Amino acid sequence: MKNFLFIFFFCIGLNSAYGIETRIVHNIQNEIITNIDIKKEFKYLLALNNSLKDITKEKIFNISSNSIIREKIKKIEISKNFKEIKINDQYLELLLKNIYSRLKLNSLEKFELYLKDYNLNLNDIKEKVTIEALWNELIIKKYSDLIVVDEKKIKKDLAETIKDFSLKYQLSEIVFEI
Repeated sequence: MKNFLFIFFFCIGLNSAYGIETRIVHNIQNEIITNIDIKKEFKYLLALNNSLKDITKEKIFNISSNSIIREKIKKIEISKNFKEIKINDQYLELLLKNIYSRLKLNSLEKFELYLKDYNLNLNDIKEKVTIEALWNELIIKKYSDLIVVDEKKIKKDLAETIKDFSLKYQLSEIVFEI
């Protein structure tokens, strides 16, 4: 019985020693961001952006904090303008394919295994991709009327660029066939 109590209290002490303190870091319109959210964002950013591996952890944590704040703001605005935070499944699959292809992975299953290395799951990525896609749609809805495309100027600039473009060859690059 004494051994059982010892093991029981040892396990409880061990769990509390490894416990993570959760703190509220930001509050944006009643949407809270905890230190756990920032750590998860840190893992997300590292998983999907290999160039961040060359940056110090402190800078990545700052980037992660700013990123999660922007995401919460986007989510709040999306919820004001859309009935639900959801996009077409085919479009979501296409966006996911673009992400894992960029990481040189050739299947969704390999992508899921890759995410496990960062303690992430596919649903986390789907949620972030959905928020980003709906945000882009919202921006297009709001500002598409303000965009003016001057086709004449584009054609003129393109013609000048083509005119200025000339091919130059080294003498050793010229080959004649007889």
